[in-house]
Amino acid sequence: MPTFPAMCKYMCLHFIQGFYRGGRFVFSFKVGQGYPHEPPKVKCDTMVYHPNIDLEGNICLNILR
Repeated sequence: MPTFPAMCKYMCLHFIQGFYRGGRFVFSFKVGQGYPHEPPKVKCDTMVYHPNIDLEGNICLNILR
């Protein structure tokens, strides 16, 4: 099992209300060696239309910086 800076974690979100109700969305997180001075890489592995997620699943948020 990799140590913290090299690990990759997955999270599955399931919404029970709102616009994305019933949807299941899988995200992957990669934390690099430069963390916390460099943001983690977050990617949505589920195809979804959202203004902060591009067509390749990259998360476009300044909050990750």
